[in-house]
Amino acid sequence: MALENQDEENPYMPLRCLEYDVEDLERQLRHLKRYYQRNGGLEPGKEYLCGIKGTDRLVPTVTLVVFHGKGEWKAATGLQEILDTSGMDDVLSRMLADYRIRVLNLAQLEEGNFKTGLRELVGMFKRRDSKQEMQKYYTKNRERFRKMDEETYDVICAILKLDALEKKKSGCCPQKKEGFNMCKAFDDWAKEEQEKGRKEGRKEGEIRLGMLIDRLIGEGRTADARKAATDLQARRRLYQEYGIG
Repeated sequence: MALENQDEENPYMPLRCLEYDVEDLERQLRHLKRYYQRNGGLEPGKEYLCGIKGTDRLVPTVTLVVFHGKGEWKAATGLQEILDTSGMDDVLSRMLADYRIRVLNLAQLEEGNFKTGLRELVGMFKRRDSKQEMQKYYTKNRERFRKMDEETYDVICAILKLDALEKKKSGCCPQKKEGFNMCKAFDDWAKEEQEKGRKEGRKEGEIRLGMLIDRLIGEGRTADARKAATDLQARRRLYQEYGIG
């Protein structure tokens, strides 16, 4: 089983996965040939010329494309979809080989169906558009996050691009045979995000107030400008009057 992670659609993904599968099969074939070169065992003639026995079999490879981008995967899922068959004879068209890929969209999975770290990965990914929702999810599932394995933590940080959370891993205490206690990292991250949100809110409020006072002074409404600076209700009324959201 091979996995290909994609956060963007790739229109030539069938060809890319086919190349990987063929490369793996060729690697197995080379291994078999080297084995017979070192140890012998091939019959003279056809087997010797081919370098392998006719009864040898290769291990199949299944490539799964894990899509963690926005929306649905709408790109090609088969090799024939990226081939130009216009003007080709119908008989020849039917002879064309196809290669299909399987796309797994993380956003469409139900996290409750998993018992491994995939549960937390899918759960966090489905809430990726809201850091508040991600924080609520981990708070609700705190016990599982306390025993989260390091690999799951790394994948969550990478796929969701949570650089600030990734940097906090070093402060987590390893639990004996139970993974890492990631709750401290998530708690610290949540506090920082909340403080960041408050600062951004204050900055946005200052910008709005500055715009309002500028408009009022420009129109000679100095008394209203003073009210806007000190009276919250007056300020809200004036925001609505000037359409300042």
